[in-house]
Amino acid sequence: MLEGDDEACAEEGGDLPNAAGPDARGAHASSLPRRPRTRIRSAAQVKLVDIYWVAGILEGEGAFCAHGFGGRIMLSMTDRDVVERVAAITGTPSAVKPVQPRGSPSYLPQFRISIGGRRAIEWMMTLYPILSQRKQTKVREILARWKQHQRKSNPVMRYYAHLLGTMSDVDLARRAGCAVEAVAHYRRQHLKPKEGMQ
Repeated sequence: MLEGDDEACAEEGGDLPNAAGPDARGAHASSLPRRPRTRIRSAAQVKLVDIYWVAGILEGEGAFCAHGFGGRIMLSMTDRDVVERVAAITGTPSAVKPVQPRGSPSYLPQFRISIGGRRAIEWMMTLYPILSQRKQTKVREILARWKQHQRKSNPVMRYYAHLLGTMSDVDLARRAGCAVEAVAHYRRQHLKPKEGMQ
């Protein structure tokens, strides 16, 4: 189990702390059968029971990290099937990577998933209401930084600027894959009021 988000985030790019210790059974996690994995593109498509399940796993074993102007969700466990299920539910099955923890060679190998970009932001927003206070505080910090950057600089919106006069903020944000606030800000800065779509 990760001891804290800050520690887990600091370990990104290296081996995460070993949670299991020596393997008394001598079983190798890579020998576990691979489960069928279904790509799910959006948190909005996920069943409520799966959202709560993911929240429980990330609450105990995961980390929410600031990454650039956005965020990253990290999970590292010795239970390959659990990590693969989280990856399948969040739509990132190809992101699962085996990691040999530092220390004794008898330690169980871990399996890691790292979710970044818009998908990480979307899942942070989805999971926020059911996370603990400590996790919520970290997520709020990440989202505040992300929203501030979205307002200041949004190259995606510049690409879709020609649609500002024909689509609502919500529809355009969905199409561009950015925050509604970013569309509204860009509209105020670059489009005359009479051209805007109410």
